[in-house]
Amino acid sequence: MKTERKTRERDPVATRKAILEAARTILAKDGPEGLSVAQVANLAGVNRGTAYQHFPERQSLLDATISSVTEGLVEAVWPLEEAPLQHDGRRFTDASIMRSAGRLAEFSVQNTNFCRIWLFEMLSSRKPGQDAFSKAWFASVKGFCASDDAVEGIDADAYAAFTLMAYLAWPIMMHTEVLTPRAQKKMAHRLVDEVMRSAMCGVMKPERFPTVLEALEKDGKLPPK
Repeated sequence: MKTERKTRERDPVATRKAILEAARTILAKDGPEGLSVAQVANLAGVNRGTAYQHFPERQSLLDATISSVTEGLVEAVWPLEEAPLQHDGRRFTDASIMRSAGRLAEFSVQNTNFCRIWLFEMLSSRKPGQDAFSKAWFASVKGFCASDDAVEGIDADAYAAFTLMAYLAWPIMMHTEVLTPRAQKKMAHRLVDEVMRSAMCGVMKPERFPTVLEALEKDGKLPPK
């Protein structure tokens, strides 16, 4: 452990990465009130003074931790090799949208503490929606609403906001953090089905999304014609 700690202290990038990994673990388990630089340093296996050099106070650590998660979430939900960013800002295709939605839903039901923190940050911030994932989400939805895949007349800002809230708030209300992994997966599937079914009723042009229709048909969730 001492050798590993010395190696990390000589490598600022590795040290910061270790600190943020430990902070994400504590944040997911105990929420923001359980996060402290000293506790994170101990879990990360770095010297407390070194940790304070990277994050002088708790708030800077909390901000950096949330940023690291949201940036990673963009890559997790929309891996570029599967859903490359389109010229109009969209990050999904008919073939990839169900998988992207599934990854977001699974993240949400497995990380309700983070969802609470994220919602609190958005609601209390003077400039909400400035995190990497919110920006990517709104850009993608706006790009979709302006495309030929969408029904005309959609309020893109409103649609982006309430669909994002559905993914973040519903798992909290359903207390999915206490469920087994199998039950969490089922809850994520339910959420995706309902979001997609609702989108097929006046937002997405059904004929442009045959993969989505096939998935909904399989689950008995086809929208009315």
